Amino acid sequence: MTQKYFDFDSQGYLNTLAATPDIFERALENGDYSPETRGIVRLLMLGTYPRSLTFPVEFTVSDGKKLRDVIELRFCSSFLISTRLRDIFQTEGLTGWQTYDVIVRRKNGEVIPGYCGFSVIGRCPCEIPQSADTPDFFHPESLVHSLRCSQKVIDVLRKYKIRDFDISNPIYDKDGNNVSWERIKI
Repeated sequence: MTQKYFDFDSQGYLNTLAATPDIFERALENGDYSPETRGIVRLLMLGTYPRSLTFPVEFTVSDGKKLRDVIELRFCSSFLISTRLRDIFQTEGLTGWQTYDVIVRRKNGEVIPGYCGFSVIGRCPCEIPQSADTPDFFHPESLVHSLRCSQKVIDVLRKYKIRDFDISNPIYDKDGNNVSWERIKI
């Protein structure tokens, strides 16, 4: 039986706490258009950290009120995760991801503990993997802002009743073109 893979993103709830990397805000203030600063969220999402980046990466809350297992970055497929969620992913042996150290602060400077950055480091040259050794989380190189996950990820999310993610099954036509999405209930 062929392994199925699904589109993976955070729910994107507008009431969920959202944060912005301080390095990005400083780049805006200084008119810095370099990919290492203005494109930092995407680089963090893919685990392709610039050499100049120092850890922990500092984030400041930009909007939202509700604290969940995910802190939104308001950029497609980019978010921070709780250390609880990190521990679940590690315990369950999910592959293709890593975390990075962060400090998240509210606008008043209060630190919000218990979060880390989430990077998907798994790669696949095509949109529909053909190999059994495809990681549980991966980024198809043909899709700029898309993350994919295996059925195992869905099973783990269901097991722990984690509903902070949006999982969709891509539907393809006979020519292999993605024509729609079927949302997967967690």
